[in-house]
Amino acid sequence: MAVRFLVGMCTLAAGVVSAAADSHLPSNEELRHVRSLAEPQLSPDGRQVLIQINDATADGGRTHLWLVDIRQDTARQLTWSAAGDKKGEHEGRWMPDGGSVLFLAKRGEHTQLYRLPMAGGESRVYDLTVVPPVDASAEPGALPPKKAGDAPVRSEPLPIDVEDSDIAPNGRTIAILA
Repeated sequence: MAVRFLVGMCTLAAGVVSAAADSHLPSNEELRHVRSLAEPQLSPDGRQVLIQINDATADGGRTHLWLVDIRQDTARQLTWSAAGDKKGEHEGRWMPDGGSVLFLAKRGEHTQLYRLPMAGGESRVYDLTVVPPVDASAEPGALPPKKAGDAPVRSEPLPIDVEDSDIAPNGRTIAILA
């Protein structure tokens, strides 16, 4: 099923290309109904492949993560996004132990990093924030000027939008591009 699914998706795309060569170029409407595969990631044990399926633009154009089990010849969708989410889930990466998958999604105001356990259960968000490093109120010429004896102004953590991530080979740290 999984291999047939992947072959079917490739055949569909090839069919659009061959139809274009045989009779006509595909119209925008025809292209709006084609899904695409992207970013295949082989699991650490080599038994599964994590892929990103890009929905047809007629279906909203969102992306979702799918899991293809090579031995059982099956494919299943791992992630779903809310109707208001215009991008979906993307940038799926295996943890080195194969026990979970990391991905990016915008479920609220910010794009965040999520971890989905492969043993089952819901994905969990990493609550990533950054504290501004400079207290501008203490700078010379700040308005209003800070007075002697004033309590220091505490900077509140700010949420960040994650653009990409990379997992260390030992799985203990994750580099974030935000």
